[in-house]
Amino acid sequence: MPEPSSLQTAAAVSKPLNVVIPLDGSRHADRGITPGKRIGAALHLGIGVMTVASHPVDLDESMLDEAVADEHLDWSATSLSTRVPDAIVEVAREHDAMVCMATHGHGRSVGLIGSIPEDVVRQSTMPVLFVGPAADVYEDQPIRELVVAISGDEPGERVCEAAVDWAVGYGLRLRFVIVVQPTPEPFDPSTPSDRWFGPDGDEHAYMTDLVRRFEAPGLDLDGVVVYDPVSPAGGLAQMMRARSDAILIVGTHSRTGMSRLVHGSVASNIVAEAPTPVLMFPFHRSGPGRRVVDRPHHRGHDHAGTMTRPDRSPSG
Repeated sequence: MPEPSSLQTAAAVSKPLNVVIPLDGSRHADRGITPGKRIGAALHLGIGVMTVASHPVDLDESMLDEAVADEHLDWSATSLSTRVPDAIVEVAREHDAMVCMATHGHGRSVGLIGSIPEDVVRQSTMPVLFVGPAADVYEDQPIRELVVAISGDEPGERVCEAAVDWAVGYGLRLRFVIVVQPTPEPFDPSTPSDRWFGPDGDEHAYMTDLVRRFEAPGLDLDGVVVYDPVSPAGGLAQMMRARSDAILIVGTHSRTGMSRLVHGSVASNIVAEAPTPVLMFPFHRSGPGRRVVDRPHHRGHDHAGTMTRPDRSPSG
C-alpha cells in the first residue's frame, strides 16, 4: 500500500457506531432518511435523527418523535446552537456517528444546503453521506458495493486504503473507478496524454496496477475505466445509474471541505449529479487523535447545550 504522507493514512478514517440524520422540518431534509437507513443497515449502525434551534421555544421535538416512530429509528437528539454545522458535528461526535444529510450540491445558502454541508465535512472526523438532488431516495435495496472515485494521482489514491478497510470489515464488494477524458493517442508514446482529467499514461495499465496494490484476502475488488468528454462528475453519474445497490465514495481534505476533492474542484458537481448518495471520507493533517466523547444514555443538557433522548428500540 502507499507510504504514509503528511496526511494521516486513510485507514485512520473512523468507523461509526451510529448514523445521524439532521432534520429541519422540510421535505428537502427528509430526503436523507431512507439513505441513512440504508447505510445504517449495511454497516450495522444505530440510526438517529436530530434538529438544531437557536432558542428552546423553537425546538420541535414532536417532529423528531414522529420521524422516530414512522421510520423505525433508534434515537433522537436536539441541540441549542446558533451554529448549525457545529451542532451537527457535536451530536455526531457524542454518538460516534457519521452524518447523513441532504444537500443541493451547489451554492451557499441557509438551511441544510450550501455552506452547512461543506462546514460539516470540514470539521468531521467521520465519513459524511451526502444525498444530492439527483439521488434516488426511494431506492431501498441493501447496499452491497462501495465504488471509489479515483483521480489518477497520489492524493486521490489515499481513499483506497480506507475503502479497502471498510469493504473487508463490512463484507462489501469494492470497485475503483477512474473517469478519463477521451483523447487521440499521442504520436510519441512517451509523451503524456493531453487530457484535462484522468492519468497521464495508459489508463488501463494504471487501473490494473492500482487494483494489484490494494488486493487483500477476502476482498472482492476490481477496477473500471469510464470515459466522459466533459467531466468526471458526468462519467461517475453514468456509471452509478447501473449500480443501484452501491454508494459512491470520494476523499476530501477536511481542512478545506468539499472544494478540494478528487480532481480540482469537482466535488459539488459529483454530489449534484450522482444518482446515488455520495460518501465523503475526510483526511486530516497529522496531529492529535480525535476527541472521544462518551455517548449519553439519558436526557439532559451537556456542556455544549445538546439534549439527547434515550436510545430506543425500533418501533413497529
